[in-house]
Amino acid sequence: MKVAIIAATGALNYRLLDNKLNELIESSGCYLFYILCGYIEGRKSEEETLGELWARNNGAPTLYIHEKTIDKLIDRLIFSADYAIFILDGNPLINNAFMRYKMSGKHGSVIYAQ
Repeated sequence: MKVAIIAATGALNYRLLDNKLNELIESSGCYLFYILCGYIEGRKSEEETLGELWARNNGAPTLYIHEKTIDKLIDRLIFSADYAIFILDGNPLINNAFMRYKMSGKHGSVIYAQ
């Protein structure tokens, strides 16, 4: 299974993400899955995404997707994921991606950021 974490905000939501991924592990019985991570041109290599941080802390393997723009990157993450976790904080780009994913019929979860 390939899991994507789609978020505009970072470390503030790590605890919420960790809880959601642990729920996914318990409910699915799947203890090994890939975390999909994405990069866009111009992104500094020392920046770590929420997905990378969670994967590093929990020993999960990662798969990387590279794109030139954030729109294309999000679309590829959505297309490639078997399951997606969206952290909604009012960012219109993430909200629109969530609606596209929901309409695709794939499974996922939502975390509402405070």
